Amino acid sequence: MFLNELDQLLIQDHLYNSQNPYSKLTKIYTDLLDKHAPIKIRRVRGNQAPFMNKELSKAIMNKSRIRNRYLKWPSRENFLALKISKNKSNSVLRKTKKQYFSDMSKGEDIHNRLFWNKIKPFMSTKGAIVNDNIIIEIEENKDIKV
Repeated sequence: MFLNELDQLLIQDHLYNSQNPYSKLTKIYTDLLDKHAPIKIRRVRGNQAPFMNKELSKAIMNKSRIRNRYLKWPSRENFLALKISKNKSNSVLRKTKKQYFSDMSKGEDIHNRLFWNKIKPFMSTKGAIVNDNIIIEIEENKDIKV
């Protein structure tokens, strides 16, 4: 079916008479290929956080369940439940991170490389505005502000 439709489309479109036959051919081919054999789309999830535990996982699942309920039936009660679940999951997240880092510092003989391998994922500048420029302003009364 793919080859028959490709033949018919190539005959009908008169590729040689167009200004850009290659781009027209690729468009016809990709459209037809998407119709007969669409590309599978896969959603890649993030890696498991090193501090993830059962309590945090349950808090995240509960927050997601309440959020879905709120999106399906938006009401004041569901909104308040969502707000409470967000606060709870954030507090559980802070608690598990603190526990992870305290266990990391106590548990084993930590040396430089091991320390930075564990800390590096948490020290990212992605999404943050990083500006190395320092602006000095001098006001009328000669006070220096940095």
